[in-house]
Amino acid sequence: MQSFSKFLFSSCRGLLLQENSRFAEALHYYKLAIGSRPTLASAYLNTGIILMNQGKTEEARRTFLKCSEIPDENLKDPHAHKSSVTSCLYNLGKLYHEQGHYEDALSVYKEAIQKMPRQFAPQSLYNMMGEAYMRLSKLPEAEHWYMESLRSKTDHIPAHLTYGKLLALTGRKSEAEKFFLKAIELDPTKGNCYMHYGE
Repeated sequence: MQSFSKFLFSSCRGLLLQENSRFAEALHYYKLAIGSRPTLASAYLNTGIILMNQGKTEEARRTFLKCSEIPDENLKDPHAHKSSVTSCLYNLGKLYHEQGHYEDALSVYKEAIQKMPRQFAPQSLYNMMGEAYMRLSKLPEAEHWYMESLRSKTDHIPAHLTYGKLLALTGRKSEAEKFFLKAIELDPTKGNCYMHYGE
C-alpha cells in the first residue's frame, strides 16, 4: 500500500510540475514513479515529451521505445495503458519524422494504429501518416490518411491544411481552396491557416 501511495504521489506531483513548466523537477518525480511502478506508461510518455521538448532526442527516443515495449497483461487499467503506449509511439514517430526518417516514422505509426484502444482519438496520428507519405511522394497513400483523419474528426484543422496542400500540389486548386477556407472558418485566429491559403 505504501509503494502505491508513493507512486501515486510521484506521478501526480510530476504532472503538476510539468503543467507549471518546472520540467527538471517533473522529470525527477516521473523517475520516482517509474521506480515504484515500472509498467506506468503515462510516466514514460510524459518523460519522453519533456526530453523531446528539451532537445534530448536520443533519450526521448529510448524512453518512448521502452514505453512501447511494456506488456499490457495484469494491469489495473489496460485502456489507459494502451492509450499512453499509443501516444508514446505517436511521439516516437513524430521524432523520426522531424529527423527526416519518414520510413521509420511510418513503421512506428503503423504499430501505434495496431495498438491503439477504441477510445483513442486517432486524427493526429492519421494526419502524421499522411504527412510521412507526402514526404515520400506517395500521394495516393497520403490522401487516404488525410481523409481518414478528417473522417475521425471533421474539424481537425491540421488535416484541413495538409490535405489542402496536397490538393493544391496535384492541381485540384478549387478543392484545396475549400479545405483552406474551412480551416480559417474553424479558427479565424490561426495565422498559419491564412498563410497556407495565401500560398
